[in-house]
Formats: sequence, C-alpha cells, structure tokens
Amino acid sequence: MRRTGLLEGLLASGPDEQTVTHLARTAADSVDSDEAVVFRLPGTGRLVHQTSDDETVVETEGSLALVTDHRVLLVAGSRDDTHTLELPHTDTRTVTADGGLFGTTLTVTCWNSGTYRFEMAGDDPSDAAAYIETAADCWGYVETLLAELDGQIAAIRSHIEAGEHQQAIGLFTTATETVTELDERVEAAGLTAALGDRIGAVRRRLHRARVDSRVSRARSLLDAAASMSRDDTDYVGAYERYTEARSRLETADSVARAHDLDTAEVAAARAQVDRRLDRLAALPVERAEHATARALVTDDCETRVQLLADALARYRDALALGWGTDIETPADTDELRFRIALLANGLVDARCAYAARLESAGDEHATDGEEAAARAQYRAARAQLAAGADRAREFRTPDPDPVERKRSEVAWKLDVLAG
Repeated sequence: MRRTGLLEGLLASGPDEQTVTHLARTAADSVDSDEAVVFRLPGTGRLVHQTSDDETVVETEGSLALVTDHRVLLVAGSRDDTHTLELPHTDTRTVTADGGLFGTTLTVTCWNSGTYRFEMAGDDPSDAAAYIETAADCWGYVETLLAELDGQIAAIRSHIEAGEHQQAIGLFTTATETVTELDERVEAAGLTAALGDRIGAVRRRLHRARVDSRVSRARSLLDAAASMSRDDTDYVGAYERYTEARSRLETADSVARAHDLDTAEVAAARAQVDRRLDRLAALPVERAEHATARALVTDDCETRVQLLADALARYRDALALGWGTDIETPADTDELRFRIALLANGLVDARCAYAARLESAGDEHATDGEEAAARAQYRAARAQLAAGADRAREFRTPDPDPVERKRSEVAWKLDVLAG
C-alpha cells in the first residue's frame, strides 16, 4: 500500500490547508503517549452513525481517521469546530472496507454503540480494516483471559491463606499456561507495545503469588520443624524441614529477583531459617547438659534415672544430627562419643541404685506379708536391672555380668513369692 503524508492526503480531498492542519493537530493531541499510530486515513468529512433506532449523518469540511494499536480515532470538522470520536478495539465487533462508484467507506460496527461509516478521501483502507479486525480480536481475547487470570490469582491466594499449597501450585501452573497463551497471541497480532505492560503486570502479580506461596509453605515448614525439635525431639526431621524451607525460599528469591519483585519478606524468612538452624545445632547438647546437671543434684533415684536417660538420648541426637546433616554441633564427634560413654556408665549405675532401693522396699513388704506390694517392687527392680544390663552390653561398660546376676537374684525372689 502506498503511504502518503498526512497533509498530502487531506489536501487532495478538498479541505483548505488551515482545516487540514487543525484536524491533524487535533488528532495528534488526542493520541495517548502509550499508543502508536498505525494508519492515517483522510476522509471526505462525511460520517454516518447508525443504531437500531436511528441514523445520524454528519457532514463537515474534512475528516481524518487514525488507527492506533488501542482504537480508531475519528476527527471531523473545520478549522473552527472539530469533533472527536473514539472506537476502542475492545468494543469493535466487525469492520469492513467497501468500495463503490462514489468512493470507499470504512465501516466499523461496535458492540455497544452501533455502526459507524467513514467515507474515505484517500488510499484503500483494506489494510487498515484487516488490522482493526485482528487488533479487535486480540484485544477481546486478552481482556477475557486477563479476567480469568484475575480469578485464578485470587483463588491461588485463597489457597495460600488456607495452607492448601498443592492446590495453589496446580492453579499457578494453569495460570502460567494462560499467560504464555497471551504472549503468543499478542505477539502474533503485533500488539506487544499496546498490551505487553498489562500482561507483564499480571505476570508480576502471578509470580508475586508464587513467591508468597513459597514463603507461606516455608513458614509452615518452620512451624513443623520447631514442633518436631521441641515436642518430638526429632532433630534430623526438623533439620530436613528447615532445609526444605530454605530451598523453597531460595527459589522464591530467584523468582522475585527475576521479576523485579520486593524480596524483603523472603529475606526475613531466610534469616529466620538460618537462626533456627543455628539454634537446632546447639539444642540437643544444651538439653543433654541441662538434664545431666539436674540428675547430679537430685536425691530421687527414679528422677535421676529418667534425667540421665534423657541426657543420653539427647547426646545421641546430637551425634546423629552431626552425622546426617551439614550442621556443626557445639561438641565434635569424639567429644560426643566420650560424653555418651560416660553417661551410659552413669545411667547403668543409677538404674542399679534405683533397683536396689526398689528391691529393699520389696523385702520390707515381703516381711510384712504384703505379697502383692512386694511383687510390684521386685518387678520394677527387675526391669531397671534388665535395662541396665542391656545398656552395659551395648556400651561394654560397666561389666554387665554383675548386673545380670543381680537381676537373677530379684527374679528368684519373685519366684519364691509365686510359690
């Protein structure tokens, strides 16, 4: 198609130079900074507007149609009186370029405002009509999918708030596919400049939701890890939750940076993970030391056994944590093994001492003829000695044989009571 200068096309159709200049300036002033003019179509000054109820014909000295990537802009009038009409691509239903004996007419039918016929005074508007049709289809498609994306993003956030992270991930995948469809459709229509920012904005919102979902999931993992280390003393399990949370936050940080999103919340959550991991590294040894200290000052045999058993378990937790993870515990492996062996020896002695007290109580009950009470005490003593012997065999210290002999003695007393 041969393109003519704006003034050349208008002057060829009859309006005086001042009218042409005024129409061109009015049209240029009406174009927004974010839209691009694709076609400039001079007209005769005649414009027909038809609705289902009425038809209006406007005759002016001259007219000009600008086809942009957002709309069709019609300017008509004279140097003293100018009228501007815009037909957004989102409202365009059909468009045709009809040639006849007296010239060519560009006809645009809108969904909401009727049909407009613009009589041409210059080049064939067929290319412009084809562009308007493509642009209108693309704008309508984009508006529909953007509305769908609004709903999908809202649903993603609802799932995040409800802690339904898998459902959020599923919706995010669907929404991402929708954004990809938008990109492809807009690029094919040549409307990236017009619609790219809106698609970019919804993509940012989508990735913001993705980041928020990962942060939310990471915080859930932090809570789970804290509960495991506090209530279940599953330190390795807690470590696995912390490292999973850290991995999710690293991905969230990468996504946020790639899409120029604020990373403050991600950074705060990552710092919390680091603090929790540091705390986790020290926790088993701290608890073991605390239990040991309490065991050393208590006068109650049963309590001492329970505290020493707990301390031994915590030292073993620290050893497992150091072996199965990259955490550095406050005490190295050799130191932990030494403490465990020493504590195991003390625990066996404590069980034997507790068993002796239980056996003594059983003897008193037996002497007083309280056989049921005696049996209960002997059974408890036998259980302590059995546990002590097992621990002595495991650690090979102290010698388990004396403990076994004592257990046999208590068992004999039970047999005697049984008759």
